[in-house]
Amino acid sequence: MVWHVACAFLSEGDDDEHEPWWIVFFAPSSASHVVPALRTHFSLSAREPSPSPGENMLRQARLAAIGPTTEAYLREELGLKVDAVAEAPNADSLVIALLGKSTTDQCTALMGE
Repeated sequence: MVWHVACAFLSEGDDDEHEPWWIVFFAPSSASHVVPALRTHFSLSAREPSPSPGENMLRQARLAAIGPTTEAYLREELGLKVDAVAEAPNADSLVIALLGKSTTDQCTALMGE
């Protein structure tokens, strides 16, 4: 299943500079360390948007969490909007969560396979 997802996203043309990147967080502890660095390269989704100077120049990112504990930390402690949450802490659940947030026909078709 993971191979199909990678194939679908790559075939859409990952060079599109306007397409948001997915950033996946696997643990609250790692999130607290990497978010400051990510903010220098990406416009991270905030619960209440308050653009900082130059933020519109950064690449957009969509956020995913491996489970509800990580999602709660991102939302409550870091003030971020999480776009997708895996129901279980495993790769298959993460792929399903990411596909569920995709609007492309290609990825929707793969969900049925």
